[in-house]
Amino acid sequence: MKNRFFIAVIACNILLTLSSPALATEPAVSAINGQAGITAGSVDSDTLIAVDGSVTFPLNKASGLQLDAGFGEWDSDTLGDTDITRLGLHLFACPQSATRARRHLRLAE
Repeated sequence: MKNRFFIAVIACNILLTLSSPALATEPAVSAINGQAGITAGSVDSDTLIAVDGSVTFPLNKASGLQLDAGFGEWDSDTLGDTDITRLGLHLFACPQSATRARRHLRLAE
């Protein structure tokens, strides 16, 4: 069973490596946007409650910035109360838009 799982993982990685990226014609991020969520659950008297969210900002036509944050508490009989904190910062760019922007700057010179 483990061998089949690893073969499937390797096959997915090969397919993702060989696939071509989508050609973007729009900006990387067109406007400020975000999302928020709440997670809660319980198993055998262990409980978890957490809130998380993301906000994405356009930096220019070819790039954007995303900030992720999450906070919560895990109440476990074996581990006690544990606070959970998650932070992430992502900078991303649309390569096609960046290439067009460089070409435009060269033409303007």
